[in-house]
Amino acid sequence: MPLVKVQSFMAQLDATAEKCGYSTYSAKHVTYPPKGKLPLPGQSVDADPGCEVQGPILDAALMVNPAFNVYRIFDTFPILWDVLGFPGTFPQIQVAPVYFDREDVKKAIHAPVDVSWTECGEDEAGVFAGAIGDTSLPSAYSVLPSVIEKSERSVIVHGLADFVLFTEGTRIIIQK
Repeated sequence: MPLVKVQSFMAQLDATAEKCGYSTYSAKHVTYPPKGKLPLPGQSVDADPGCEVQGPILDAALMVNPAFNVYRIFDTFPILWDVLGFPGTFPQIQVAPVYFDREDVKKAIHAPVDVSWTECGEDEAGVFAGAIGDTSLPSAYSVLPSVIEKSERSVIVHGLADFVLFTEGTRIIIQK
């Protein structure tokens, strides 16, 4: 017996997409050249009540594949060790020292040997100054428009194998 009833789950997602205006959004607003500023599909950057789909999709993916990795959606068991200690969807047990936390590597790159290296600011201080975190504008609003405008040709590549950055999101951001 399947853990997720695929047909009913897909029907539920389709109904949510229709109710929340996701079904027609791309066809209506993602056009080249752009017709103007993109309206948010709901009332804010957060999904309206009953319109959140990423959480249910992630839950279903983890039911079908407990090793589901939001950064590499094709991962299955066994969960491979990551040389940088990157956790993926959930924390992993490191079976060997994280590469940048090795003393020989720290010495080779002239990093302090008495400081533990972690990826993505896992420690309490994080990687950004201050308690708020990164307050800079997203590069799509600050740096990228200038790069595209001043370059003869710009190539934006999308991996298509993660559940964090979506192709449609990339198309929408460059459409502006």
